[in-house]
Amino acid sequence: MILITSKNKPLLRAPKGTVVRKLTLKAYEAEINKLYNIVEASAEAPDGMAGPSAWTSEVLEEWLLEHASAISSTSSVNPTADLFAQGFDSLSVTYLRNRILGALRKSPDPEIKKAAAHVPPNVVFDNPTIQLLSARISALVAGDGGGQGVNFIEQHKQAMQAMIEKYSVGLHGPADGVLPSSQLIEPAVVLLTGTTGGLGSFLLSELLKSPAVQRVYAFNRPSSTKSIGERQKSAFKARGLQIDLLESNKLVYIEADASQQKCGLSPARYEEIRNSVTVIIHNAWRLDFNMAISSFEENIRGSRNLVDLALDSPHKQNVRFLFTSSVGAAQGWDNLKGPFPEEVMEKANTPPSG
Repeated sequence: MILITSKNKPLLRAPKGTVVRKLTLKAYEAEINKLYNIVEASAEAPDGMAGPSAWTSEVLEEWLLEHASAISSTSSVNPTADLFAQGFDSLSVTYLRNRILGALRKSPDPEIKKAAAHVPPNVVFDNPTIQLLSARISALVAGDGGGQGVNFIEQHKQAMQAMIEKYSVGLHGPADGVLPSSQLIEPAVVLLTGTTGGLGSFLLSELLKSPAVQRVYAFNRPSSTKSIGERQKSAFKARGLQIDLLESNKLVYIEADASQQKCGLSPARYEEIRNSVTVIIHNAWRLDFNMAISSFEENIRGSRNLVDLALDSPHKQNVRFLFTSSVGAAQGWDNLKGPFPEEVMEKANTPPSG
């Protein structure tokens, strides 16, 4: 839980600048208690919504569907679709988990009550569909909290392998006749995704400065609050980059969803990019280390669509595709072993970073 302090009630500090913990907690006692009450209340089911009649996966699926719909204000939550793709966020996840805990703790069966202690904090993130979540909770109640009878690690590996197979269909290796990097066509026409992020802003800045680049398509998902121009300007300003670069006639803003067919582009725009692009730098990815791979399917599908855009080019032998991965992928690596090995993994095994 996070409580934002008010400028009218600053944190109390000692002369040396450190926060006086006891006095500050006392000053914010009312706000802290209110926050805890809100979270605890989320464990209570709305009027007319009782606990599940049984803790089998079938009964739980119906019960969880009812609660997920109430939490998300969506009348038709798909039990087999990813919850995060249906509008769930971390707060929704907290509420749904609290509903599960509340129902377990209110059970008259002492054995079922005990299961509440075994519900992990990331249970919804790790099981992001109603179908998976109901099976997981049912297993916990049945005493498989440690994974006995259900190998959840193996399930995740299978899900990863299935995703690889699904989005590898039709890919047979590099296009015939690919030119060495020394023979890349110049001036380059670059499609760069994620330009409003940290790395994306710096990449865009350098590309706009480069005389070897003729045009840059700055590709970002649409926003309901600000235009792409406003977002890009804010991103440059926050990072101390030259804002006047954004006035370059090289720059073409694109607002679209790469996970959609033809990357969400209009037929005319798709043809324009397909016929002209020479470099695609895919620098956009959802940043959330809690989510299971199924919650990233939109990102994976978007990546494949961009690969298909490159392969659909009339001069595909010249198109270069670059993908930037989060440094979080290597956060568990032991530096004593040397540099992180950038290897292509053919199977869904545990990565070297753990």
